[in-house]
Amino acid sequence: MEKFKIKDESGDKKYFTQIPNMVVNHSTAYEQSLYLIMKRMAGEHGSCFASLNFLSKKMGIHKTTVSKTIKKLLKRKWISEIEHKKVKGGIVRQFVIVDLWRLNIDLYESGAEMTTNESGAVVIGSGAVVDGSGAQSDTKKNYKEEEKKNTEQSSEHSSLSFLRKIPKEIVDEMVLKFKVEPEQVKLKAEALADYCDSKGRKYKDYMAFLRNALRKDFGERPTPKRKQKYEIIDGMAQMVGYE
Repeated sequence: MEKFKIKDESGDKKYFTQIPNMVVNHSTAYEQSLYLIMKRMAGEHGSCFASLNFLSKKMGIHKTTVSKTIKKLLKRKWISEIEHKKVKGGIVRQFVIVDLWRLNIDLYESGAEMTTNESGAVVIGSGAVVDGSGAQSDTKKNYKEEEKKNTEQSSEHSSLSFLRKIPKEIVDEMVLKFKVEPEQVKLKAEALADYCDSKGRKYKDYMAFLRNALRKDFGERPTPKRKQKYEIIDGMAQMVGYE
């Protein structure tokens, strides 16, 4: 049975538990629940041991979900993992509650709007990403590059010449998506281009036009499900790939 040793270094007192608003406002219910439980246990006793079974029962969710939520808190850098300890019967994973108070106060005093991005990091204003260590990295450049890339791609798809000279990567994408031969994709694209010329039709996105035509003719084939492969790592079953 895997156990965790949790140590609180966030500065809270012994008999109550406080949670920064940035955690409450920018996390899921599972993340809030686990963070609160870990923080409360560490706050009461300085450090403690908690098994996946215990956390699962306390949160009312499956152990697998607990493990996934731990990974999310680590990714957000609201908790950190330090060296493992060998104990009788196995290895104990040790977690530290990261001090977020100074960062939390600075964020709310600044009045900047905060959201979370796809990776779970807290984003301030128009692009500064904040993690639990207090570090900020300006991602405006990345956002602009991505926006430029999407604009260029959209412009490419809005031209009829896209169907006349369909890129190889698009052909490959359609082959995988609809389980057809490359020549079928090219012939369909050419037929659609001829149709547009003869009817004087114009479309905003010829990529979508082609995709819908292929879906109508061949149907979208679901990707076969693969059996997941698990291994026991540090006393916990973790997915390592597919069989």
